[in-house]
Amino acid sequence: MSSSSVLQPPSSSLPPLFTLTKLSETDVFNALHQLAAIYCPLSFPFSQELSSQEKHNITQLDVDSGYTSGNEDEDANDSKQTITTLRADAFERSFVERWLTGFISRAETLSIFSSEESSQRAIDQAAYIFESLFTPAVDEDEQDTSFMRNFFFRYTYSGTEQGENQSATQ
Repeated sequence: MSSSSVLQPPSSSLPPLFTLTKLSETDVFNALHQLAAIYCPLSFPFSQELSSQEKHNITQLDVDSGYTSGNEDEDANDSKQTITTLRADAFERSFVERWLTGFISRAETLSIFSSEESSQRAIDQAAYIFESLFTPAVDEDEQDTSFMRNFFFRYTYSGTEQGENQSATQ
């Protein structure tokens, strides 16, 4: 598992399931965080947990020269495009689904976790990511869509059938 900040396809960055017993607890959580960054980018529990872990792992502060590069915006757009591409890739999605299923089925028997709570947290995170694979994403544009419903009621009034009602919701 690569520890770089650049997201890589899960098929090339996730550790093989048969090596789980040889990994450290940190390696497993890093793999889950990488998956969460791709498939659950707005997930509050993962982002909060990840940021608290990163604070503990900082060994050297980056020096800010005050110089702003024009490439930062391009890098951010490339990163968003990479995440979108990875999220939409059917092969990667299928690979992640199989990996998570295998991980969840093995996690309780792994001796790499420091505590029962840590093991349960890994299982919960994997289950949350797995669930997100089947939850449709809501785009910002889709939130503001309007729809129209047509209701047709038949009733008899003086021997003739009439009636229609339209309702528009915005």
